[in-house]
Amino acid sequence: MSKVFSYKYIKPSRYIYSDRKITDKITSCLDERKIPYIKGITWTTDAMFRETKALVEQRKLEGAKIVEMEQAGCIAIAQYRNFDYGAIIYGGDDVSQDEWDSRSWDKRQGIRYNLVMLCRDLVKAF
Repeated sequence: MSKVFSYKYIKPSRYIYSDRKITDKITSCLDERKIPYIKGITWTTDAMFRETKALVEQRKLEGAKIVEMEQAGCIAIAQYRNFDYGAIIYGGDDVSQDEWDSRSWDKRQGIRYNLVMLCRDLVKAF
């Protein structure tokens, strides 16, 4: 689930939920390949400057596992247009501590390549 800031496609709500059927297909594929993952609430915000320390702590208390910038909008459009949509979000960097940790995400091409290939295989499986 993600927080929605734009209500052009769906009625206003604090949360929007991904399609459980699609989520189950994705997690089954990850399980088959023994790829570890975390399911949970995604905090979707449209700007890094909104990620204040207080707001990060509030979202953590609400159960948010990650922050990103697209999922709420993508889920809303999929629901509005009535098509299947799911996502795998790769946590490239870490903003959960006092200092930003890039985790060298820009240098981990092998992981990013494997993620793209995994997504390609998932699309074929649907």
